[in-house]
Amino acid sequence: MLLGAEPVITEGASLPFAGALLVLPALAATGLLDAFSEVYGAARAAFYSLRALVLTLVFTALIGEPRAEGLRRLSSADIGRLIGLDRAPEVGTLRRRMEELAKKGCSAGLLRSLAKRHLQRTGDYGTFYIDGHARAYFGKSRLPKAHLARARLSGPAEVGTWVCDKSGQGVLVWGAEPGASLAGELKRAVAEIRALVGPGVRPTIVFDRGGWSPKLFAGLVALGFDVLTYKKGKSLPEPRKSFSEHDFVDDLSRPQHYWLADRRKRFGYKDGKADRYFSARQVTRLDPKTGHQTQVVTTRVDLSAPEVAYWCFCRWRQENFFRYMRANLGLDALDSYAKLADDPDRTVPNPRKKEAAKKVEEAKAAEAQAEAEVARAVSAGTDGSLEPSKANEEIAAATEPLARAKDAVAKAKAAQGKIPARVALGELHPDAVRQAPERKTTHDAVRMATYNAASSLAALLGSHYRRAKDEARTLLSEAFRSPADMEVVGDELHVTLEPLSEPRRSRAIAGLCQELNETRTIYPGTKLRLVYSVKGEEMPPVTGTPAQA
Repeated sequence: MLLGAEPVITEGASLPFAGALLVLPALAATGLLDAFSEVYGAARAAFYSLRALVLTLVFTALIGEPRAEGLRRLSSADIGRLIGLDRAPEVGTLRRRMEELAKKGCSAGLLRSLAKRHLQRTGDYGTFYIDGHARAYFGKSRLPKAHLARARLSGPAEVGTWVCDKSGQGVLVWGAEPGASLAGELKRAVAEIRALVGPGVRPTIVFDRGGWSPKLFAGLVALGFDVLTYKKGKSLPEPRKSFSEHDFVDDLSRPQHYWLADRRKRFGYKDGKADRYFSARQVTRLDPKTGHQTQVVTTRVDLSAPEVAYWCFCRWRQENFFRYMRANLGLDALDSYAKLADDPDRTVPNPRKKEAAKKVEEAKAAEAQAEAEVARAVSAGTDGSLEPSKANEEIAAATEPLARAKDAVAKAKAAQGKIPARVALGELHPDAVRQAPERKTTHDAVRMATYNAASSLAALLGSHYRRAKDEARTLLSEAFRSPADMEVVGDELHVTLEPLSEPRRSRAIAGLCQELNETRTIYPGTKLRLVYSVKGEEMPPVTGTPAQA
């Protein structure tokens, strides 16, 4: 009859992985638990509440086991202490409960709820990075193929379209249709972003060359968006005298030095039968050592040239987001074996067309060989190496195969023309399926919130750790896996971490603990306020009102 067991804190010394509780203030700022409660409502009666399930996914990911199977490699009691229970859910239980949530079909609503909370917290409605990520599939089912950039080949995969903010933190994700281009996905992206930011904001969307389409850009500008992307295709290089030096301090207080050329340019496109033009600003960066030029195209006129270049180059923040999520948070994990039948009416390239093209090439090769034989016979007759009568006989003998070869080429081309270039998927592969997206999307929402929470903590370390730029996340990983004491003192839950591998790292985490204590975060499901410290490090008392995480 209960919707979940109430959390009960287990006190003790040097409890394994208790350092992972450091993430709770930043996780509370993402609104992950509130979003789950808002979207899914009260779960069914069970020992593990929605809160316990979500926290289990978060803590196991931070400890280094982002897949459900990772629970087999962790102590159930150790993870149970973190979620306030005597044990963590088993793998089968976690999969079953997540599948029950997936059947409600609410993952899109969950992501939108998280996105609204994220934008309200950061206050950044201006810049969004958009890109696709292909998740390779290695099972036996027949899935649609996609380009796998890391392997530089095409293979079975599901593609997700991700939207990140200008700092590289995740905002939204959805599954792309098979064969969809980034340019096509931008149409949905602007609709989703507009629903989040409202009608009074003019956001800038940043994307790679895969979204290049001047016709689409014109439509996006008409919808109240600015675009920022790399130019696709060949173009004439800018003359060297057009470039000038620019010094610029970026949003992370780092100096940047660019050689840039800035001018207006028109890009032509077809609108039906009419020729039209899209006018935009082109900022070209020159590498003075190699002479290589990189063109950046944007509709932003309020930014300086170095700002345009910098924010386009910061698209790598989203690539780093993918890289970290893939390596540490199980972005490519197969969270569910559930499959859905693919659309049988969806058209795919006709393999018979490729076979017919191969036959045309073979016929052309035979024709070329026959032409060479005729040329050899004619040459032998003209240079006097053969008597005229003998040369005429060889020319006649070579001409007949050439006529047959030309006829074969004509027939092969005619046969190729009768074969349709695309056919319905159901005709070729009636057993084609796709991975059911709902459960995967729910897991990705948790992973995204976990990444955003860890990113917030990494940013806070900047003022406490000199090497935070290079080592903030590895330092946090060490802290999350470290043991800690847990003690209830009045209405407070004291989490005291063991010293880390070096004194300077312990001091950095102690400084982070001080900032987290100012948030006065409540442990989920209780009335206990979290108080963090590191053994051997002095911590000032917490005063004042709660700060924003």
